[in-house]
Amino acid sequence: MPFDRDLFLPVSREDMARRGWDFYDFLLITGDAYVDHPSFGAAIIGRLLEADGYRVAVLAQPDWHSAAAFRSLGRPRLGVLIGAGNIDSMVAHYTAAKKRRRDDAYSPGRKAGLRPDHAAAVYSNRAREAFGDIPIVIGGLEASLRRFAHYDYWEDRVRRSILFDAQADILTYGMGELATREIAARYSLPHAGMNSSYFAYASKSIDFVTTGGISVLVLIGGYVVIQSIFRISIQDKIQSYGQLRTIGATPKQIRRIVKRESRRLGGV
Repeated sequence: MPFDRDLFLPVSREDMARRGWDFYDFLLITGDAYVDHPSFGAAIIGRLLEADGYRVAVLAQPDWHSAAAFRSLGRPRLGVLIGAGNIDSMVAHYTAAKKRRRDDAYSPGRKAGLRPDHAAAVYSNRAREAFGDIPIVIGGLEASLRRFAHYDYWEDRVRRSILFDAQADILTYGMGELATREIAARYSLPHAGMNSSYFAYASKSIDFVTTGGISVLVLIGGYVVIQSIFRISIQDKIQSYGQLRTIGATPKQIRRIVKRESRRLGGV
């Protein structure tokens, strides 16, 4: 049955040429087959960005054995968005008994082996290899479950956050529509910048008045706390100082003890 390819997001250079595109904004990589239906997260994110005026191309289940497949659509203007698919790639590949599954429900013809283990991290590393210093955002089920240090059932060990293994810049947790919209808006600013560990505006100026005011408040608060601790400490030891005086301690010796106590408290 014939269908109009222009009703779908571009998946090839030919699709982009037919639309008259000589560039696109975001590359959306998914571990599932490309199904343009709201039950698939990649379709929702892609259509949401399209509705906001961005040009989005989809790379579904790319060959992860080299970076060549990731360059097939060219370099995106703003960034790469990556999701392992509707189901965790390890769950898609293995049973609870750690046996390899024979099929993949989210691949064409239920064919197994079209996505790698730990797909989100693998795709992200290949995208980094293909495009170098480009903003990479990972999200979806697989990334969300691994946002912190976590126990890996299949390897029987605790792994660090997927952000480290994936070399991604941002991880969106859970339903990513609002977060993706905000990220896209910030990426598209002409002077927006990204470093390797967090997202920030490169041109955003620091509010020195606010920063200075907060610093002064912190200093005043610290002084008041130290004074209070010092007074309480001295009051508790007045009786001890009196006993020292009765057994022959001079006022100079008492003052020296008090000064030593104040220096100790100031150091704390």
